[in-house]
Amino acid sequence: MHRSILIPWISLLVLLVLALPANAAVPSISSFQPDNGKVGDVITITGTILTGASAVKVNGTSAPQYTVTGATSIEMTIPAGATTGKIAVTTPGGTATSTSDLTVWTPNSLDLSLDLGYGYLGTAPNASISYRLSGVNNYTGSLPVNSGNLTITGIRPGGYALNLYGSHWLRRSVSGLDLSSSTSYASALANGDADGDNMVNLFDIVVLDQNFATSNTMADLDGNGIVNLFDYVIIDVFFGALGDMDSQPRQNPVDQAEMVWVSNGNFLRGSTSDYPAEERPQRSIYLSGYWIYKSEVTVAQYRQFCQATSRSMPTEPVWGWQDTHPVVNVTWQDATDYAAWAGVALPTEAQWEKAARGGDARLYPWGNSWDSTKCVDYNNSDTTKPVGSYPSGISLYGCMDMAGNVWEWCADWYGANYYQTSPANNPPGVDSGTYRVIRGGSWFNGYSGDFRVSCRNYAIPTRRSSDTGFRCVKLP
Repeated sequence: MHRSILIPWISLLVLLVLALPANAAVPSISSFQPDNGKVGDVITITGTILTGASAVKVNGTSAPQYTVTGATSIEMTIPAGATTGKIAVTTPGGTATSTSDLTVWTPNSLDLSLDLGYGYLGTAPNASISYRLSGVNNYTGSLPVNSGNLTITGIRPGGYALNLYGSHWLRRSVSGLDLSSSTSYASALANGDADGDNMVNLFDIVVLDQNFATSNTMADLDGNGIVNLFDYVIIDVFFGALGDMDSQPRQNPVDQAEMVWVSNGNFLRGSTSDYPAEERPQRSIYLSGYWIYKSEVTVAQYRQFCQATSRSMPTEPVWGWQDTHPVVNVTWQDATDYAAWAGVALPTEAQWEKAARGGDARLYPWGNSWDSTKCVDYNNSDTTKPVGSYPSGISLYGCMDMAGNVWEWCADWYGANYYQTSPANNPPGVDSGTYRVIRGGSWFNGYSGDFRVSCRNYAIPTRRSSDTGFRCVKLP
């Protein structure tokens, strides 16, 4: 091109560049916290080149209230009318859109009707209790109990464990509480449990014996001012009671494994049409209450079993035996023999799934979004890790490592079509088969689908693998 013709074009290009705004670099959104909220909650958006933001939207709904706190941060109030979807920020350089959705939820409430019954708590002025709701969000606080009727408001719908506490004998809890709609929960606090261990047994009688003919308010169950035979009557009425509200951890005396309580009731087992046919239909299943090991059986626990039964340890994995890691290279029969020795059993497939997912049909123990930072998987490890290494991945019932670390043997034979024909109450699995069920994914897996709590996998019972272990259950 002739030089005299080239110069005007270069001059025009320079003018165009100079005309661009100085801050016209394209913005981006890297994250936002928290990842959920209700109308009026404040969300902090983090990214780059956010200065000069002229609009912030949630799923297309404009947020009139937001503050640009710097080039990398914006504080936005969730606007009225917003629904679950992407966050978009518009600046002179363009519009940035988040890669994940902000979950916008409508708050529900929990009504507590507490029969304060007898004893000092019901008559004490200005008495209060503390509560803890643990689930898709966590809530704590205190409420007065003068009337016995309490309301906790602003709760995100989903599954929760509820804990009430506030005095020596006011300690009640219930797991698997479904707050998908406003829910009422009633609890009788004065039920003969004089020592506060959530059981009515001989220890409560001992408390009364020690305080007989005194005015001790802990042992005065009928509140008449003196500990006497009438208090024994209350214990007699409730003797042996262990309500499904008891989720306090217990320990198996044989192998010292910590166990958590899974309350009786229904849960949604299986998956919707988006997932494999073997997981369908998704269906409400009733299970009786049971204890389940908080973590997988460890190397140290399994070694104790081998020493007690004069048998050899399995083949050592390449990383060596680590006492706090889950035991691996065990067959289904090895796991069954261990359970018999410890006075427990392998969980049924349904028991395993309920303990992993809680009452809200979540996809993973911690919620509905895949997050490899909440479990041991191929993305962050090439071996097993100590049980409980990822506390943020805990299930609603308090179980650790129900996604990742090791696949876990279940009691059931595998039946591909079993979900279509199984009973709705305490399903035991098919009568026979070629494979046994394993659940939960392992350190060797990197595909998120393997870690879904509804994912069904199977193996020949004689399989020994460095990615397979087990945990146990105990019926009350």
